[in-house]
Amino acid sequence: MDHVRMPEWQPVIRVNEYGLMLGVDADGAWSVGHDESDATAASDALIALLPLLEQPYTDVQHAVAPHVATAGLPPWSQLLRLALTWTSDHWPTRALTWIEDGCPARELLDTLAWLKDARERAQPLRHRALRLWKAERERTP
Repeated sequence: MDHVRMPEWQPVIRVNEYGLMLGVDADGAWSVGHDESDATAASDALIALLPLLEQPYTDVQHAVAPHVATAGLPPWSQLLRLALTWTSDHWPTRALTWIEDGCPARELLDTLAWLKDARERAQPLRHRALRLWKAERERTP
């Protein structure tokens, strides 16, 4: 995909309470940092993006939507895969909420299948994963 050269790093949405931002860098790619001087490719900083899952998906999507034409989609699938496989139930719960709220999960069928069968996970979490896995499987040709 050809990217339009941006004049500078553009912060798009606050990730956490410490000023970390998801933004678009000068090359038109998603990055994470406090400003241009410490920005890193978003796909290389997925752990730093986990707090975004605390925000409603619709709010986050609304903030990033104007930038998708130049930067492409943020690494939501990678972020959700990381969250769904996290060892505690907090991040998987937040990731499932994002999926329930409309975040595309087509690329996550395998991870949802794993989570629905993960006996070490809480039953409500597994049931949510099962429901979402079934729904996504029905949507996927």
